[in-house]
Amino acid sequence: MFKSRWPSWAACVIGLLSGAGSAAAAVTIYTSESQFMSTFGTPVAADFEALASGPQSTFAEGGVTFASHPPLDNLFIIDPSVVNTNPVPTSHCLTGNGVDDIDIMLPGHTHVVGFNDITNQFAAPVVTLFAGDESILASYTLTQAPNTYGFVGFTSDVVIAKVRWLATGGDSENTAIDNVRYATDLATSVLTWGALKVVYR
Repeated sequence: MFKSRWPSWAACVIGLLSGAGSAAAAVTIYTSESQFMSTFGTPVAADFEALASGPQSTFAEGGVTFASHPPLDNLFIIDPSVVNTNPVPTSHCLTGNGVDDIDIMLPGHTHVVGFNDITNQFAAPVVTLFAGDESILASYTLTQAPNTYGFVGFTSDVVIAKVRWLATGGDSENTAIDNVRYATDLATSVLTWGALKVVYR
């Protein structure tokens, strides 16, 4: 696993304006899978194990819908036999056949989402969260090292309708996502700005 460059508490709160006319969204980012799981305990909704390796059209698993970001139509399931992913996945994962640009459409009222990932040797992938009106809640560039396994998770006080995974150089070396988790209950939820100030003191 990688070592995050985030502070040791492993979660960061960001406030971003969403689209025109939308209120600011408070989004918390998790790069520690263990912290995310100890906070939310969300089970895996989609692990792609039931899908055959190879090309896929838009599909749904565990209440989550996966599609190539338009105008692409190039979803692809990889397994440990692949030779164009470093590190090699240990199970079935989702990538693109060429450009890695994937939309993850979540069930209504989702406030928590997270998944495992594999990076490639190129620029870090960007994960963007969207509200139901397609306004952007947050956009986050992964901080994990190239060619590593990792995890990224988010909570938002505004419903997360869609997550976009956009990688650089996926047509030369795969990136991948796996073990997608989501929840509708914020539970211990987004840290407040007051709590964040305490962390920095």
